[in-house]
Amino acid sequence: MSNCCTTYWALKGPKEAIERLESILKSLKPSAAHKRPWLPDVMKKAGADLPEDQDRRSEFLSWNKYRDVFMTTTEDANTPKLEAMASLAKACGFTKTLYLSECFENGIFETNDKNREYFRRKYALDLETDIRDDIESLTYFDSEEELLSFLGEKFGLRYNSADDVEMNLENDLFDMDENAFCSFHEIIYSDELKK
Repeated sequence: MSNCCTTYWALKGPKEAIERLESILKSLKPSAAHKRPWLPDVMKKAGADLPEDQDRRSEFLSWNKYRDVFMTTTEDANTPKLEAMASLAKACGFTKTLYLSECFENGIFETNDKNREYFRRKYALDLETDIRDDIESLTYFDSEEELLSFLGEKFGLRYNSADDVEMNLENDLFDMDENAFCSFHEIIYSDELKK
């Protein structure tokens, strides 16, 4: 998919809802067009309403269940498929739909898990540099303190806030390595699914 958007979902609900969605996902066989369960196919099988005006290109990468939560990850084209997934969750009988979505190409980093019950990430740092080869190119941070500490320890860069990081990190890394790549994002919190 071009402009791939990865969305992590935590669907809360009764055992019956979890079993129903898991059964649907397991029943859908790979096809020539789709190697993994395709969101419109899952929605159709669940009896969910298909949003008319929304791009529904999305596939389920993985899923598992834990008590009253069904955790799944989708790979979406361009944007997270919030309305479609909310419709699917409702049709299956889930009572709460939480998500964390990231799309580097479109600058989408958002969640509706305001209490950070399932999705603790607050910042995403994608970087490549010859300065340090012992760090992952994509690193997540749960707090501003964790982010600032990482940059101080790994690069000797001292910042007062995540805003300072956003404004200065790219230039500071270029000063050390003119071929460095840096992409920094704060995950925005929203109270509800967006239409």
